[in-house]
Amino acid sequence: MESAQLFVDEARMQTELRDERAQRRREAFDYWWSRFRSLICRSA
Repeated sequence: MESAQLFVDEARMQTELRDERAQRRREAFDYWWSRFRSLICRSA
């Protein structure tokens, strides 16, 4: 039974890690996208 709980905990950790990574990637993309857009707006 204990190994089943370990498996569930591991799966939950993997999911949280994946979500966290996706969020960080989205934040980085938003940052660079806004920098890029402001650069385009200034040069236009």
